[in-house]
Amino acid sequence: MSVGDQRTFASLARGPRALRALLTRAIHAGRAEPADPADEGRAWANARAAGVSLGADVRVLGRPRVRTVAGARIELGPRVVLNSNPDGYHAGMAFPVTLLADRAGARISVGAGSRLHGCCLHAWSTITIGRCGLIAAGAQLLDAHGHAADLRYARVRTRLRDEPEPIQLGDHVWVGLGALVLKGARLGEGCAVAAHSVVGAGEYPPFSLLAGAPARVVHTMDPGEVLAEDASLEELAHLGYEY
Repeated sequence: MSVGDQRTFASLARGPRALRALLTRAIHAGRAEPADPADEGRAWANARAAGVSLGADVRVLGRPRVRTVAGARIELGPRVVLNSNPDGYHAGMAFPVTLLADRAGARISVGAGSRLHGCCLHAWSTITIGRCGLIAAGAQLLDAHGHAADLRYARVRTRLRDEPEPIQLGDHVWVGLGALVLKGARLGEGCAVAAHSVVGAGEYPPFSLLAGAPARVVHTMDPGEVLAEDASLEELAHLGYEY
């Protein structure tokens, strides 16, 4: 495969067995036997060639869509979950996890322990998700509009491409069902985005609830009131949540 080719996991891995081996060391695909070692070795080599790096214990449920071009990178940290399987998910899932880094220099980085469920991340520049993030089904993170959005260019819009701006999500950010996070959005630690909200460019303070289209900060919590990441099981039980 030439350096300039677009590369998809489906074409690289040659079937679901090698595809699963390509994406994770510890596959949860509803069967007990491990992937063929030869398939796994070839798949890992192809993953590196395609600009994809995987941390330990990445989990893949269902079959995601992942694409890079030469010079682009996709980085999945340890214990990341890519869930494209609607079975057992608590809401509808219209499409699989989709990761597109289709410009030279584009980068998608997903931090340790984050979970992506039937969502789309499309980077022309950079999309960064911190540790332990939650991206719900139908959510889309797009670091460019595709075409120039300014109404001055309405008559020539089809001939103009938009310039991307990085998207950055801090640790523990939750993007709700069907929400849209647009270029230039920078969400601080612990932010939650309400379902079907549209988050535009700007900096949003940590532990804020964002809602609406366009999204606005409707509540911000004092970081001192937020439960610590290493909270004990007794503290969690006291809150009435399952753990």
